[in-house]
Amino acid sequence: MSERARIPSGIWILSSCNALLTTGYSLSVPFFSIYLSVERNVPMSVTGAFLAFSIFISSAGMGVGGEVSDALGRRRVMLFSLAARGIIFALMAAGIYFNIHYVWLVLLHVCGSFMMAGYAPAAQAWVADNFDPRRRLEFFGLLRIGTNLGWALGPMLGGFASPKAYPLMFAVTSAVYGIGTAIMFFTVPESLPGTAAKRAHFGEMLLELRDARLARLCVVGFIICTAMSQLVVGLSLFCARYLGYPQHSIGLFFSINGFAVVFLQQAAAKLAARTRISSAMAVGSLLYMAGYATVGFSSVFLWTAAGVFILSLGELFIAPGLQTLGSNIAPAEKRGRYLGIQGLAQQLGAAFGIFLGGANMEQLAPIWRQGPWMLIALIAFCAAIGFYGMRKHLTPEEDGLRNPAANELVL
Repeated sequence: MSERARIPSGIWILSSCNALLTTGYSLSVPFFSIYLSVERNVPMSVTGAFLAFSIFISSAGMGVGGEVSDALGRRRVMLFSLAARGIIFALMAAGIYFNIHYVWLVLLHVCGSFMMAGYAPAAQAWVADNFDPRRRLEFFGLLRIGTNLGWALGPMLGGFASPKAYPLMFAVTSAVYGIGTAIMFFTVPESLPGTAAKRAHFGEMLLELRDARLARLCVVGFIICTAMSQLVVGLSLFCARYLGYPQHSIGLFFSINGFAVVFLQQAAAKLAARTRISSAMAVGSLLYMAGYATVGFSSVFLWTAAGVFILSLGELFIAPGLQTLGSNIAPAEKRGRYLGIQGLAQQLGAAFGIFLGGANMEQLAPIWRQGPWMLIALIAFCAAIGFYGMRKHLTPEEDGLRNPAANELVL
């Protein structure tokens, strides 16, 4: 096998950990909004607001995690994030079992989101530290395969669980995070062994937005993440309240999304490697637009499933593209900071999207059922324009082209 074709063991380990962790996470967390809305009778707009606040707090955690990973190392941040989140999930399982007030459950969820948020920028910086920029899109795609394999399996299992099993679902999630922490501890080395003497400088972080490329990536990332976040809360509430689908059917939609990425991500990565990353992400945004529009006009399971599949095709280009562009424009000594700032902007977009989704399902959907999805489709279209416009602000190398003349699909 050629050096070019060989996949480093570190990527396989990280991808496998992602699969395990996401299986545990998606076994319980995607159903938390249904638990609050259906089991606790919390209004959908309030549910959306609470979960949006959780994402908002996690955005701060991503910024902190990225900065601290530059100072203390990637491995330490990843281990702390996983262990802390596992403890929080155990507390949530106990809280649901003893039927504590839902506000306390939401606060635990918020704390867990903050603790875990540092994992993503640290893991992305770890990949960028260790591997050639020419293969980052491919490797980030492999990490997405691991994540989405878990995203496919977890909701499928959680969707068939009895509503009375919510405590058990969160307890299993906690145990999975404990296992993931142990695997990471014994198998993932530090990529910045000399960072222990450095200090984090949080006051300098936002000054990096003077880099116009990072600023533009943050703005467009905010927009597309507003649309992408509808898959978790907006779709769940829409299917449960307006289409009348049972919980196990809703879990299958997440599985469709996950398996689409598992089986098609590498093919998408090869296609994206023949063009600019920014152009591929513009296409991905248009697929999100088409997928959400299809969901909005659906009335039967297969039609809704088709919409989820279409938007999942968009994810094939968007998710690894965001990580790769952020890594490519970042100076080596500020890689964690750049990825943390980018992650912060994307999480803020997700928070706004979740809040918007909950409000739309309560206020707009009863008047015009397709209305929320038409609005989200318009947001995805704006992201497509933004990504395509970024190409003129990036060098060919930053935009994924090493030899533009040899690329057949340079758009």
